[in-house]
Amino acid sequence: FVNGNPLGAGALSYDGGTGVSDRMVLVNGTAATEVSTATGPNSGSVVFAEDPGTTVAMEGCLIYANLGSLNDAYLDTVDGAVLTVAFTTVAEGVGCCKGLFDTNSNSTVNLYSNILMANVSGPGGGRIFDEPLAAGESRVADCILFEEDSATLPPPLDPGSQVAIASLPALFANFAAGDYRLRGGSPAIDFCDTFRYTPVTTDIDDESRGLDVPPLGGAPIGIYDLGADAWRPPLHTEHREPECPD
Repeated sequence: FVNGNPLGAGALSYDGGTGVSDRMVLVNGTAATEVSTATGPNSGSVVFAEDPGTTVAMEGCLIYANLGSLNDAYLDTVDGAVLTVAFTTVAEGVGCCKGLFDTNSNSTVNLYSNILMANVSGPGGGRIFDEPLAAGESRVADCILFEEDSATLPPPLDPGSQVAIASLPALFANFAAGDYRLRGGSPAIDFCDTFRYTPVTTDIDDESRGLDVPPLGGAPIGIYDLGADAWRPPLHTEHREPECPD
């Protein structure tokens, strides 16, 4: 997605009480920066949801290398909207944003089984959430690998379900080249279960999730890999029944 409208509200914008699900979305290189304060407070967020009854569910998404907004969060919710992000990899663009997520005016953000990387050099100084939680707002973060400089995540629902990233190169196939697929031995492999959230679709490569990789055996919580990519051993291929016409 590329947002070519400088007056728009980001690459993906939802309002008016709509319910939507975005699956396997690649959001890359979004030029959605504000051009003046007259464009409104949320004109540059990569994902923007507003209004009561608006629910947005994102799963199996890769969001990276976006310019975003200097004054707002990478993914922003306001006025009672609900955003659920699961099995997604989010890498804040260079020089972008006050934080990865925000909840404003009774809105909600639910985060499940994600890899979240907040850019330390951005205006947000490496924050997952750009502001402290206010009355009427709700935030959930379960099964999270994260990179940030400030402790902004809500308390974990389960012990050990939020782990700081020790090394980005050890996490991805080729982090320096922008390849955010998991590499063998990545700490994101076999990290979580489906107690809080069960995936409803495949990963970014259209491969099923939940393959146990011995000898990890579902450490620390389960056999599901975090982020947009579900890792496969080099010789593993999926068998699918042929689809024949009646």
